Amino acid sequence: MYLKKIQNLISNKMGIEPHEIEPSSFFDEDLNMGELEFGELIEQLELIYDIEIADLTEEVETVEDLVTILTEEFE
Repeated sequence: MYLKKIQNLISNKMGIEPHEIEPSSFFDEDLNMGELEFGELIEQLELIYDIEIADLTEEVETVEDLVTILTEEFE
């Protein structure tokens, strides 16, 4: 569920096809997302899911890392 939403948000922001965005994709190296784009992605997710996760994302490197944070927030 979260993976598809993240893939779609990244796709819209970065112009990458959703199927090209793997759980193992690194935000900076594979998806070419800088700090600004990543911050905007986090803001979008916070608005969509009505949560605050910005403080939890300092160690996030891959799409899967972000999915894990969202999953843990809703357990």
